[in-house]
Amino acid sequence: MALLWLKKVWDWLKKYWKWILFPVGILLSVLSLLSRRRPDVVAPEVIGAQETKVKEQSRANKKLHKARADRDKKKVEIEKEHAVTISKLTRAQRDEMQDLQDDPKKLNQFLLDIGEQIRQ
Repeated sequence: MALLWLKKVWDWLKKYWKWILFPVGILLSVLSLLSRRRPDVVAPEVIGAQETKVKEQSRANKKLHKARADRDKKKVEIEKEHAVTISKLTRAQRDEMQDLQDDPKKLNQFLLDIGEQIRQ
């Protein structure tokens, strides 16, 4: 009796195997999709990293702004000192030129020397 029943089941499976294979394939596909969904695991070190990064970035920006302000102040001071030094040199050269007005050869040589110094 059992053999007769197994024979009928076997004959039915051979005839309608496509009707069984299709739902089994769909079932396996769904199970594989469900098994792929895993929660994202975040390392404990990364949890506070964004807040720390933001704090450090803002602190670095403050230091950068302060350094730029200091640089600009020093630049202005150096430019002022340079302008004072240049004006002193120019006054000294004009005074010396006034002293040499009486001797044209010495005045000419003095002006040539100044022109050479400027070109260097």
